[in-house]
Amino acid sequence: MNDNDIMSMNGIMELCNSFSKTSQGQLPSAWKRVVSRIKTINETSDNDNLSDSKFPLGERLASNTRVLDLKNGVLIIESDHSGWIQYIKFYEKFILKGLRLESPDLKITSIAYKLKGTQENQKRIYEQALEKAQKEMEERMARNEEETRKILEQQGGAKAQKNSAKDEDPSQRLPPELRAKFDDLIKSK
Repeated sequence: MNDNDIMSMNGIMELCNSFSKTSQGQLPSAWKRVVSRIKTINETSDNDNLSDSKFPLGERLASNTRVLDLKNGVLIIESDHSGWIQYIKFYEKFILKGLRLESPDLKITSIAYKLKGTQENQKRIYEQALEKAQKEMEERMARNEEETRKILEQQGGAKAQKNSAKDEDPSQRLPPELRAKFDDLIKSK
């Protein structure tokens, strides 16, 4: 590691500040600023015993949510827990108004929510359903094969009887009167 790789804290802060002014950093930093301003009734009171006054709701909300994307005026927010999504819904008008004031060029009209890890859960659920369907299909195939085998065995016995009947002389299977008439016809030719 050389001296060029080391950056002062002041340099890091300037870099972060310049990033927040770019289009990629403008939205997340505006989100954090607006959401951090949210205060509950308990936070404005003088009661120091409340945990809300030590960790304001807005700061906790800002730390547990992040901006994913902005598409067609819809701001997509990811949250760690569904409870944070409820808070965002509760303060949605305040947040939208604050974002419009912070960054009027972004034209945010609404907020959409995504629970963190939802995609992984859906993938796991899909895989479980797929495994269950495969097991059921294998069981059905085994039952069908067993039924087919039984039917073939039954038909095999019937075919064996038919084959033994075919091996006999057809005239032997006829009634005696009919056999006598056929014998007479054959002799007369």
